[in-house]
Parts: sequence; structure tokens; C-alpha cells
Amino acid sequence: MWLTRFSLALGLLAAMVTSSFAQHAGDVEFEYDSGKIKIEGGSPSFRFADQYFEAALGTTMGPLNGFVGDPGFEAHKPIGSGDLIGFNLHAGHNGNFLHFFDANTNTLLSSHSRILNIDVAGEGSLNLTQTSGGSGLIGAAPANGEFHSHLDFQLSDLGSANFGAYGFLMSLTTNASGVGESDPFWIFLNYGMAAPAFDTAIGSITAVPEPSTIVLVSMAACGFVWKRRRMRSSKA
Repeated sequence: MWLTRFSLALGLLAAMVTSSFAQHAGDVEFEYDSGKIKIEGGSPSFRFADQYFEAALGTTMGPLNGFVGDPGFEAHKPIGSGDLIGFNLHAGHNGNFLHFFDANTNTLLSSHSRILNIDVAGEGSLNLTQTSGGSGLIGAAPANGEFHSHLDFQLSDLGSANFGAYGFLMSLTTNASGVGESDPFWIFLNYGMAAPAFDTAIGSITAVPEPSTIVLVSMAACGFVWKRRRMRSSKA
């Protein structure tokens, strides 16, 4: 009896491990919903987009330095066989397409010359910079509609001077009839930053104002209204 229970427990553990790998944690999941592409998962964001996804660029010497093939793009539910899934890149802060938080100065730079190459399926490559975005194809759905594909991201300028967080706004598109473009979402790529510092860098781009700031603004607004009411009552 104990051997049977032990075998069942091992089977359950194996199923859990297999399931966790099958879900491709961290991928951009999506589905068709109410006439548009709906993005699911990710972490909450508050500027320009509701969600963000992240991955780490390689920092070891060799061809993987400054390279990552994540996050992937996966349909949460099957889509139409042969449906094409593409992307558009959007401008964010100060009209920038590629945002760079410099790890060396702990600053979000309003101007920079960094280049992130995106390998677009069947279309060569796209250079994403501060001033240029673009669009491209991610892939086509197989016959069963279970879409799952990746883009390759490669940082052109390497070395410690380029350590930091690279962020850009992306939306998903499709050629499926009656299905519109998704809302934008952030992708953040970490090059050489420790996890807490990377979180701080993301927060500097996506966070709402500090609660204390909101309280002060609200108090100031209330004080202004109260002052106007006093002035009106005194005139009466």
C-alpha cells in the first residue's frame, strides 16, 4: 500500500513539473476576445500599458552576449489555422521607442544611442532605437491553432557601459477577420543588472506617483475648493 501511494506521489510530482514547463512561464499569452487580441499574464504597469513582461539578455562572452529569445508569444486558446500574428512598436516617454535605464548612473536616459536588433520571422531583422520603431511578423498558427513562437532580441552595443534595463512598448496584430490589435504592453530586457536594481529600473518607467504625492495633490485641491467657498460666502 505504501509503495502504491509513493508511486502515485511521484507521478503527481512529475505531472506538476511537466505542467510547469508546458506553460512557458513568462511568455506573453493572448487570446481573441470581443473582437480584439487580449493580452494575459505579466505584471501590472501604470504608464502607457496595463502589463509588462521581462527577460534577461545574456552577459557571458560569446554569441549569447546581449542575446535572448524570450519572452515567447503563446495563444491561451487555439486560434485559426494559419492565422498570422505580428507586432507593432509604439512610442512611450518623450516619444522614445527604446527606453534605456542606465545602471551606471541609475538614471532613465531621455537621449541615448543604443540599438536593439529584433529578428523578425521571415523578414530579416529590425533595428529598434530611441527614435525608430517598426512592425513585423512573429509567426503563423499551426493547423491545431496552438500558436507559440519567439522573437530573438540582440543588443548591438555590448559591454559594461551598456548595462541597464531596456524597455519598449509592443502590441500584437493578426490577419484574422474581425479581430483587432491588442492594447500595448511593455517588454523589459535586463542587461547586467541585479534583480532588485532591475525591478527599480522597471518601476521608474511604469510606476504611478508616490502615494504621498497623490495625498498632497488631493489636499491642495481640497484646500483650493474650501478657500473659494469661503470667498463666495464672505461676498454674500
